[in-house]
Amino acid sequence: MAFSSAGVIAARIAQGELSPVEVVSNALARIDEVTGDLNCFCSVRSDEALRAARAAEEAVTARVPLGPLHGVPVALKDNDSHRRAPHNPGLLHP
Repeated sequence: MAFSSAGVIAARIAQGELSPVEVVSNALARIDEVTGDLNCFCSVRSDEALRAARAAEEAVTARVPLGPLHGVPVALKDNDSHRRAPHNPGLLHP
């Protein structure tokens, strides 16, 4: 799943082939696996991601209209402010 496109994952979620919880759990496991070598995340909000995945799964089960990337986890750059997330622009200012 780590190398599937967001579109493929979203389609499989919409078709009921994958659950958002399964997708997010897989993404979190992959983050844990590579973060020591790559240092690619300064903040991972696992609990919040899993809560959102469970809510996304409920929407799939209820057959409500889904957005194009419903249930697909995303990573946000830390050089922009996000509510409840650290802001680490990593930029040098003269």
